[in-house]
Amino acid sequence: MAAFLHLSNLSFTYPGSTQKLFDRIEIFFHPGWSAVVGANGSGKSTLLRLISGALAPESGSVLPKTNVCAYVPQRSDQQPEGAQDFMDAAQSRAWQLREMLGIGWDWMERWESLSGGEQKRFQLAVALYAAPDVLLLDEPTNHLDESSKEMIVEALQSFRGIGILVSHD
Repeated sequence: MAAFLHLSNLSFTYPGSTQKLFDRIEIFFHPGWSAVVGANGSGKSTLLRLISGALAPESGSVLPKTNVCAYVPQRSDQQPEGAQDFMDAAQSRAWQLREMLGIGWDWMERWESLSGGEQKRFQLAVALYAAPDVLLLDEPTNHLDESSKEMIVEALQSFRGIGILVSHD
């Protein structure tokens, strides 16, 4: 498990933009949950994508580079990478996550017909199954019913690494 996550002197500008989104930011995250809250369009999702490595910073770094990072995007329309491995897994942790998050055995085959809450729970289960050091969640409870929110909160309470949750609420 990672002892810390350090964004060091991190700067980022979107191509074609004349204004930096981030300019030499310095942030430390330690095990436990942290929230990044802000208005729509303020760069919360971009920050997660920089941490995950999906975007490269203009300058600065995300350390240590050895962290295993799982990113659960706001959108839930695509099956997460590693979904088949999760569904095929016989380890107790996979069974526990499937039960805790109410994952059906046929969910991969009927992905398109799942509700947004079911898709989000599945994304989260796959991410937790990967046993990441850092778990990045982008608006994980948007548009979910109370039951799905409760299942997600219960699953997140079991995570012991560095958790970063983004929300505009």
